[in-house]
Amino acid sequence: MTDVWSERAQAYVESDAHREGADLDQLVTWAAGAATALDVATGGGHVARRLRDEGIQIVTCDPAPGMKPDVVCRAEDLPFAAASFDDVLCRTAAHHFPDVGAAVAEMARVAGRQVLISDTLYMGEDGEAAERLREGDERGRVRDPLAALDPADAVPAPAQASECAAPPGAPEATQPMAA
Repeated sequence: MTDVWSERAQAYVESDAHREGADLDQLVTWAAGAATALDVATGGGHVARRLRDEGIQIVTCDPAPGMKPDVVCRAEDLPFAAASFDDVLCRTAAHHFPDVGAAVAEMARVAGRQVLISDTLYMGEDGEAAERLREGDERGRVRDPLAALDPADAVPAPAQASECAAPPGAPEATQPMAA
């Protein structure tokens, strides 16, 4: 899998959908006050770039060497000590993780302050079919990445989260889970 993502690295750097967006702006807002951060599955490095612009010391990681991360590793196996970073962020990548629950647990372990995740859960039936074809139907292992998480551990999303619009054709957004 890593070689495929390395081959696509430049496309992620150049992608308008990855380079900007309300979700990226929101992550940057939520990370305000952090001195250090880890960008998990950095891809084109857009989260890292924006956080650096805000004066946050950032480390990037990705399993694909072609994405040119600071550290090559899977989200499920972060090679950092507990609470190594104030914030740990992951944008538009969790749906690719083989074990979302393990990845989130690792992110929580290395975060000293908060974990911020923004991801695409539904892109319409055409998008879903394309994802299954592209990934060899591996996505079927976790249809909804949030399903791998224990609802008892959920923290309500801040009110600002509703400002991020769902993509066209996506079902209505659900309310944040109560703690």
